[in-house]
Parts: sequence; structure tokens; C-alpha cells
Amino acid sequence: MDYRARMYDLYITQAFIQPDDVIPDVYNPQSLNRYAYVLDRPTVLTDPTGHKYCTQGTTPGGDCLNDSDITKSFLSEHYGVKLSGHFSDKKADAIYLGVSDLADAMGIDRFRNLLGGVTFSIGACTSRHDLCTIGMNDIHLDSVADDNPSYIEYNTVHEFGHIWDYRCFGCMSSGMEDADGSSTDSAGRYNVNGKTATSYGKTNAAEDWAEALAAYINPSLVGKAEPGEQPYQMDPSREYYVVNSLVPGPRSLADAYP
Repeated sequence: MDYRARMYDLYITQAFIQPDDVIPDVYNPQSLNRYAYVLDRPTVLTDPTGHKYCTQGTTPGGDCLNDSDITKSFLSEHYGVKLSGHFSDKKADAIYLGVSDLADAMGIDRFRNLLGGVTFSIGACTSRHDLCTIGMNDIHLDSVADDNPSYIEYNTVHEFGHIWDYRCFGCMSSGMEDADGSSTDSAGRYNVNGKTATSYGKTNAAEDWAEALAAYINPSLVGKAEPGEQPYQMDPSREYYVVNSLVPGPRSLADAYP
């Protein structure tokens, strides 16, 4: 069979009959078999160009998303989100997954209109967390390890929750307070009503909203991103508010700002 880049033998099933003209990863011994297709793992890897296997899928143009430079370019062009500075492939992939999950839930055009223009950079966070939002347009990664992509993916959505809230001057968090019956007293204490998505959501209204958004988008990552957390258990009033914020109805506060 002529697969353009190389000829493939259906009877062999695992290999091309011509060697690849490059070794895609000299640090991976499996790559030294230049007759093999995607390290002999076609069920979990793809190879859109014929020269480099992909672990995280591909862009519409056929480039690997596990290449940080490609991921940077795609995030900027498709979502209006920039990665400034050096990001490892794993960090870039995790950010991409969080952004794409949120954009899929909101719709790409609405995501770009409401949350485009954000820049991720490597920088210090003063809070206990390793991702933090600085103002309305910047998200910092502090010291997140490459071996914890679930934390980055989950908290990418969390930090976009803060960006969303900041850009409408607190409308998302105050709207959640009204929706679930929680309140903040004159001393700044947050009085929680019902079940927050995680224990960290009890901190204040802003964290309640950001955690509710992140947990709704990625419920399976709650325990992985925040070790020791219980499984997803958000109460119906919070979930209803998040759903109506992502796909706004006539009474939603989600689009209450330009």
C-alpha cells in the first residue's frame, strides 16, 4: 500500500517495507527501528507526517501537539492564549488540554471573546499554589513539576475562572453566592451554603466559583489535581450556575460585561 511517505505491507501489519529517513527520537531505543510505525504502538500514537510520532493528538494542520513550539503557535492562533518563555512539552500539553476543555464547553468564539488575550509565563506566585492569576490577563506557573500534568490541566481552568471573574469585576463569584445561598460577612468571612466542589472552594466566593468551574469541566481530575480531595460532589445549585454560565440563558450573568 502506498502511504505517500512510505510503502506499507498489510501482511506484516506492524512495519513499513522502507525505512524512515530520520530517527524521530534518538533517546528512545524504539525509534532506532526505522521500519516500525509509531514505535509499534498504533493504538495510542499517531504519525501525521511520517517522521514523528504524536502522543497528544494533532492540530488541524497535522502537526503534533506534543511539540511545545507547535502547541504555543496553535494556542495563540486558535484560542488567543500565549505561552511566554520556555515551556516543556508536558507543561504546554497540559495547558492546551485545559484551555481546549474549557473552550469546547463554552464554544470557541465565546471563549476567544471573553477569555482571549491571556498570557502564561514562568513566574513566582505569592500564594501556596503553583499556578496563580495576576490581574486580568496573566497566569503564572511557579514550580509545577513536569510529572504532574493533571495539576496543570485542572488549574488552568481554575485560573481562567479567576480571569473571567476579574474581567467582569466579580460578577461570576457574586453570582454564585446568590445562586447557592452563600454569603460573605462584613469581616470578610465566607459562609458556605451547600457542598463546594473541593475543600479549597470554601476559602471565599472567588475560589468557590473557580473550583466549581474547574471541577465541572474535569471532574475526574479533582483528586489528582488536589491530593486528598474527595471525588466530585458539587451540589446542584453550583452545578446549575456553572452550566448556565458556560452556555448562558436569559438570566445568566456570564455575558453581563462587554
